[in-house]
Amino acid sequence: MTRKTLIRKLDQVSREIVIKRDGACVVCGATTHLTPGHLFSRRHLATRWDLMNVNCQCLSCNLKHVRDQVPYIIWFIDRYSLKELEELRAKHYQVTHYKLHDLENIHEGLKEKYANL
Repeated sequence: MTRKTLIRKLDQVSREIVIKRDGACVVCGATTHLTPGHLFSRRHLATRWDLMNVNCQCLSCNLKHVRDQVPYIIWFIDRYSLKELEELRAKHYQVTHYKLHDLENIHEGLKEKYANL
């Protein structure tokens, strides 16, 4: 499996997990047009598939998050804590260089989490 294919599979399984786990937009409660919403940008692999960083958002809230992160941040602090937010933010900025076997291990872990939901 290529790196690109594996990243697509990781994105797909994390999407399936958050939609099944949350079932509604964590910001507004909508149950249609659900997407995986990343608190911190999916650009950084350190938190791209971290299930604390990825939560269910409706398309509207996910698009609004680009301009206004406050509603999602408030939800996150209420659900977890300010300390967890700070730790996730620090993790987000860690430089990560995942090897193919690292990505495969993450994928297996996420598939197991999905199976256990």
